[in-house]
Amino acid sequence: MRVKLIPTVTLLFLCLALPAAASDIEYGFRGIAWGTPLTAIKHLHFRKSLNSKTHTYIATNDNFRLGSIPLKRILYHFSQNDTLNGVDLIFSSADSDIVYSQIQALLGNPNTSQTRTAIWNSPKLKTVLTSSVTRTVLSIHSKKVDNGVQNNNSLF
Repeated sequence: MRVKLIPTVTLLFLCLALPAAASDIEYGFRGIAWGTPLTAIKHLHFRKSLNSKTHTYIATNDNFRLGSIPLKRILYHFSQNDTLNGVDLIFSSADSDIVYSQIQALLGNPNTSQTRTAIWNSPKLKTVLTSSVTRTVLSIHSKKVDNGVQNNNSLF
């Protein structure tokens, strides 16, 4: 009886937790809401400017895991008006299949899928998973902030 109960409880937890996690990510990442001003985030340090519209930062005290999957790096992207509009999560290329399955469990099947790229579009987010020989990158970008509208809802 006890053996059958553990898988049932685990399955129930996943069924309840995954939709909540998927909806929470639409509002921010790791306690930082999309649209949060750079000045309100103290643990980030400038890394580079990709162009005049996007600036990239890294955190000094990040947890380099997404669930059980180890991360190589997390890049935080800020719009021209210095508000958080996206993140890039960089994984080992060996983890591409498990990252894909985790994101598919959260967001469903991708809207577009090619050999090394999958794209999920929602009204609030554009999520892109790309893999190469050396790394896998999960890019999550807020459409609301990209369009100049700040989003101050609950946090991921």
